[in-house]
Amino acid sequence: GAQNSQDWTCKHCQTHLANEMKDVLKHSKTCEGVDRKDISFTFVCIQCSYHSRQRNHFERHFRRHTDEKPFRCEHCEYKSPREDHMTSHKRRKHLLEKTSTFVITKKAVVKNSKGEFIFAI
Repeated sequence: GAQNSQDWTCKHCQTHLANEMKDVLKHSKTCEGVDRKDISFTFVCIQCSYHSRQRNHFERHFRRHTDEKPFRCEHCEYKSPREDHMTSHKRRKHLLEKTSTFVITKKAVVKNSKGEFIFAI
């Protein structure tokens, strides 16, 4: 579950870590309780079996274990741990389409580039 307290305990070696991403990142690369089978084990999650060779993927994943939601919608109270989820939220809830082309059909119904109904004339 989510943890937002003083520290973390690595499930692989029981090491206690400060609740700081820099400490989690460092330990995820050096934990001796992990069998690093290949380069995809560069960053190993201290809370589950997730592993990645890319730091940004690891950081995005690790937010699942925290309450951190750094991406905030400027139009409402929605917050997200992931930027791509925020982009989807804005398009879905606030009709902020990214350069969609609108097509008027023979029935004079306006749809966006995904074929979704917008309004009828």
